Amino acid sequence: MIICITGRIGSGKSKVAELLSDLLSAPLLQSDQVSRELMEKGGEGYRQFVILTGEKYLGPGGEIDRGKLRDAVFRNKQLRKQLESIIHPLVRERIANVAQQHGAKKFMLVEVPLLYQVGWEDDFQAIIEVVADRPTCVSRTMERDGCSQQEAERIFDSQEHIKTGQETESIHIIDNNGAWIQTVERVKQLSLYLLEKTDTD
Repeated sequence: MIICITGRIGSGKSKVAELLSDLLSAPLLQSDQVSRELMEKGGEGYRQFVILTGEKYLGPGGEIDRGKLRDAVFRNKQLRKQLESIIHPLVRERIANVAQQHGAKKFMLVEVPLLYQVGWEDDFQAIIEVVADRPTCVSRTMERDGCSQQEAERIFDSQEHIKTGQETESIHIIDNNGAWIQTVERVKQLSLYLLEKTDTD
């Protein structure tokens, strides 16, 4: 079973993904990390991006200046779409390849921050949405990244995320607004459900 963990910035999806990975003894692939690897100097994403934009976003050593690119992407929707058109197919291909390699395992987890925005829902047998309210997500982002409230709010508001509002057989919602110990219990219960489900399928 290939399971996707998704959620907005500051929702706590990475902590939930890591906990569930431990509980299920399942490999975890993080799409953001895959994206970073692809955009490193010499990577396929890097190669295509430089062909498209030239050297305007490169640092002195030829590597991509991530801060400069991040600021430009927030201001320029066309640039963001160009970057996404390069990186999203490559990330999706990498996920599919890794999933094929782990085919014999009972579970594989994939963390995709904006699953519904990229339209990959049908790639997974189960989806876990980690949710928290705006003030909580903003506060966590400020604490983790050391950014201003304005910057954290800008990032949060830029992330379109569709929340179903109700669970189904394949969509599970983890409320991560409260204390972490409460979230841990919710994730433990979900792990037991998933284990039971795969044993009976």
